Amino acid sequence: MADRYEEFRSEMIALLRDSRYIDILNFQLRSNEGPNIHIYPNAYRGVADAIERGIITIVCIDYFDDEFVQAGYINGLNAFIFKRSDVNEQKVQRALIIHEATHAAIDREGIGIHNAYLNEAAAYIAQAAVVLHNIHTHTQRRRANEYLREDSIRRQALRYAVRLVRRNPTFNFDAVELEPLLRVLRRYYKYDSYESDTFFSRIMTQRVRELSLDLIRQRGHI
Repeated sequence: MADRYEEFRSEMIALLRDSRYIDILNFQLRSNEGPNIHIYPNAYRGVADAIERGIITIVCIDYFDDEFVQAGYINGLNAFIFKRSDVNEQKVQRALIIHEATHAAIDREGIGIHNAYLNEAAAYIAQAAVVLHNIHTHTQRRRANEYLREDSIRRQALRYAVRLVRRNPTFNFDAVELEPLLRVLRRYYKYDSYESDTFFSRIMTQRVRELSLDLIRQRGHI
């Protein structure tokens, strides 16, 4: 596991610095209920730097309690969570990494308490952009369509995000265009606010953070 973990960590850092993927991600989602969310290429490079410096940790677990969850990012703990089997079998998709890294990029901005649904919408839009960016052949298009047809709330949200990006590749979404995606997210995610803390929680010491991560590793699931 140690060798594959380090390889995966290096791959994540390289992806989050790869201009082929991150240079297309430059957009802003406006909120009437708090700070706007701004996604831009250098935010992902900042996440890569934080992984490299150990500010962000990558934790592998055996499974998620929610069977439809494939990965996660926990702010405060500054940790990416992936299934160990997916890492070992090289099943973690670039678009999924970008989704979770978008949460980390927003965390990095330290904008404070903001709209959780916009936070998720930004992650799905970035993920959708990378999914579409990776389609070059008929086979890739067929596989992407099969993936998007899977019946889960996350696939449904990603389908709406893909539609948004296809219709508006410059990411200039207005509130009306964004609403169908937000409506899906409100049905699944039960929290309406999210704290962004620049990777350094005001309430959690480094020691408490390490103990919390160790507990997740020992349990093997969240």
